[in-house]
Amino acid sequence: MAAILVVDDDAFSRVFLNTVLGIQLRHTVEFAPDGVVGIWSYERTRPDLVITDVTLPYLDGVPMIEHLTAVHPDSKIIAASAKAWDTLSEAEGAGALASLKKPFRRDELVAAVDWALSVAEPWLDWEERASPYALVG
Repeated sequence: MAAILVVDDDAFSRVFLNTVLGIQLRHTVEFAPDGVVGIWSYERTRPDLVITDVTLPYLDGVPMIEHLTAVHPDSKIIAASAKAWDTLSEAEGAGALASLKKPFRRDELVAAVDWALSVAEPWLDWEERASPYALVG
């Protein structure tokens, strides 16, 4: 099972992600409420995957993704958003492997997580990755 860091300030999203990823799929899930705590948590735990909302307090998801991918080019990140869908392409440009439009279904989440965890070289250019899960939803 994988260690997954969820960076999201929305309680409903955290419950849904914990239910699917932690309880049903038995991944280890840790939560951060904003981008600043997200970076700190990443440095502390070095998770296999980060799932982040793009609209966060204190530090938004895109700058957090830029920081993580600059410092840790092998980081695997999925971006999500309920409102800022245009920002999802920015998140992918910053290094997110895939993006999900909220509300997303369980099967969309599981497929994106499975795909992101299977990517051996996340530092490749977006065109080389050819994610089937870009802007799902």
